[in-house]
Amino acid sequence: MPSKFNCRQLREMGQRFEDFLVAEGLDMETDRERLRTIYNRDFKTSFGNPTPGFSSMLYGMKIANLAYVTRTRVRFFKLDHWADVWFPEKRRMKLGSEISKHHRSLLAKIFYDRAEYLHGKHGVDVEVQGPHEARDGQLLIRLDLNRKEVLTLRLRNGGTQPVTLTHLFPLCRTPQFAFYNGDQELPCPLGPGESYELHVHCKTSFVGYFPATVLWELLGPGEPGSEGAGTFYIARFLAGVAHSPLAAQLKPTTPFKRTQITGNPVVTNRVEEGERPDRSRNYDLELSMALGTYCPPLRLRQLLPILLQGTNIFTAPKEIAEIKAQLEAALKWRNYEVKLRLLLHLEELQMEHDIRHYDLESVPMTWDPIDQNPRLLTLEVPGVAESRPSVLRGDHLFAVLSSETHQEDAVTYKGFVHRVELDRVKLSFSASLLDRFVDGLTFKVNFTFNRQPLRVQHRALELTGRWPLWPMLFPVASRGVPLLPSDVKLKLYDRSLESNPEQLQAMKHIVMGTTRPAPYIIFGPPGTGKTVTLVEAIKQVGPEHRPGAYTLSSPETKQLSPGSSSSSQNTRPELALSATGAVEHCLQVGYFPALGVTIHVSIIVGLCIFAAALFQH
Repeated sequence: MPSKFNCRQLREMGQRFEDFLVAEGLDMETDRERLRTIYNRDFKTSFGNPTPGFSSMLYGMKIANLAYVTRTRVRFFKLDHWADVWFPEKRRMKLGSEISKHHRSLLAKIFYDRAEYLHGKHGVDVEVQGPHEARDGQLLIRLDLNRKEVLTLRLRNGGTQPVTLTHLFPLCRTPQFAFYNGDQELPCPLGPGESYELHVHCKTSFVGYFPATVLWELLGPGEPGSEGAGTFYIARFLAGVAHSPLAAQLKPTTPFKRTQITGNPVVTNRVEEGERPDRSRNYDLELSMALGTYCPPLRLRQLLPILLQGTNIFTAPKEIAEIKAQLEAALKWRNYEVKLRLLLHLEELQMEHDIRHYDLESVPMTWDPIDQNPRLLTLEVPGVAESRPSVLRGDHLFAVLSSETHQEDAVTYKGFVHRVELDRVKLSFSASLLDRFVDGLTFKVNFTFNRQPLRVQHRALELTGRWPLWPMLFPVASRGVPLLPSDVKLKLYDRSLESNPEQLQAMKHIVMGTTRPAPYIIFGPPGTGKTVTLVEAIKQVGPEHRPGAYTLSSPETKQLSPGSSSSSQNTRPELALSATGAVEHCLQVGYFPALGVTIHVSIIVGLCIFAAALFQH
């Protein structure tokens, strides 16, 4: 790569080449050698200044996450699309994001007096080139679905005196329009016969009517104070109109009439909530960091069915290709937050689909004979012991009486989980349901999943952008530098690991600290031995470094308790906490109110929610 071109210049040249391809109708070309020929033969000759080579330009676009490049194929787009992160395009104009109060008030006026702004002034007028239809002061653009139309608005000075274009405001609230200006910077003087071009790209995949407005602000000819001097405005009103054969068949046959709203509207969907479990008892810590909702983008939800079809990245629609390219890109610090956030969104969408397999039809509930404050109902849930579905205390589900499922005004009861047992859950419902409840009453039940772990992971990704965490997430200095010799012989507490080389290797890597300063991540489906591996690694560390608090609630972790320790000298207190119990018992820098002591711990083993609770306080 020539040293005279920096990364920014390479990126800008690549963006200009992309715009050139769009203008020439070659934006769908992906063959690398054909693109090289177009770049060298057609694109470079239009620039008088020195330009970088084709490979150097591709390098700049690739490191800026603006292109997906292989040995034979190239496709330009923004790989960071799903994190709302992009590099500014020099030619693409912002849609009214920096408008002063004066111009906002002016824009409110032009809709009431369009005629004044549609006519030319001082010989300056707007020429329109491209497919359009003038009607009632509007430029109508007839659109076919998923086909782009380009309109050129050419502001030409047909007078005898020079004028100056000071501002240009393209205004549009919908993504169907994109506005591109030329290389001329504002303010731009326009002599007699000179012009300023604005290119309007219009494309949609939806049927509808999409309006937009373009406003030019100019400074008139002559010296200040002379006749004809001063600011004047010209506007054009655009509208993209998209139809389909189906829309033509379904168009209304009579004018729309607004219905009168009655004083007592009929309620068709009512939700009554039960009593939430008391999770704030003995909990005095203040939340020092807010936790956002981080819901999946609506557009990603709409594109998911197409994404699952498995189309090729070079033949797929551009939005689908962007997602696939982001998923296939190697994980680096530059795309760390973007890629993992996209994966979390896709995981949540998959969880929404999977949870529906556990919905129950016509299942009975019974009174819980033990808990009376609050009164609880018991629901048999096959598979809850294996976390299929995963139901935790504090979660909720929705239940509708089987006898009311076909009624328009059926009540949906929101029940909160107070206790999870081997094959059943105990729920709290509203008083209105409990007052009419009898044993054996059947319900249609819809399960939900707890979004708390997903939200915690999204916040962790958000924090990676605020703090310099890349040395820990992508360690270099300590990689492959073990704390112990590579040929060290470890005496296993659990001899079953000898027959599983993957577990044995993972345990050795943890003990030897080969990934320092990054944490060692153990990943695998349920039942693959993650907990056994972690427990063995903790035992290998030695009694003096055993954890003072841990949240793994499984039979294997009982071996970590003081009573089962193989060392009689280990007198350090330990405490087992559940994921929610860690918060409920007010863990505060090693202080456990239930014990009335402060434990200085060097190791804390915790699950996702437990770690987030420690960090949040």
